[in-house]
Amino acid sequence: MSSNSVTLWDSFRKGDLNAMESIYRSYYQPLYNYGFQICQNSDLVRDAIQNLFMDLWRRHEHLGPAYDLKFYLFKAIRRQLIHCMEREKKSVSVDEMLNA
Repeated sequence: MSSNSVTLWDSFRKGDLNAMESIYRSYYQPLYNYGFQICQNSDLVRDAIQNLFMDLWRRHEHLGPAYDLKFYLFKAIRRQLIHCMEREKKSVSVDEMLNA
C-alpha cells in the first residue's frame, strides 16, 4: 500500500471525515465495478457500498491497519454484497410464501 494510502487510512481510523470522503471518492468506482461483477443489480451494489462505508465509519475507532487498502475494501464489499443478497433472497422467499 502506498504511504499516502497508509496515512489516509490512519487518519480515517482516527475519525477524520475528510479522509473518509477521500477514500470513498477514490474507491467508489472500483468498488462498484468489482461489486457489479459479483451481483448484476446496480441498486444492490450501490446500497452495499453505502452500507460498507457506514459500517466502517461506525467502527472506525476499532479498525486495525490495512496493509492493502484496495484489497481490504474489495474483500469487505464482497462480504457486504453476499450479506445483502442473502437478505434479499430471504425477503423474496417470505413474499413468495405470503403470495402463495
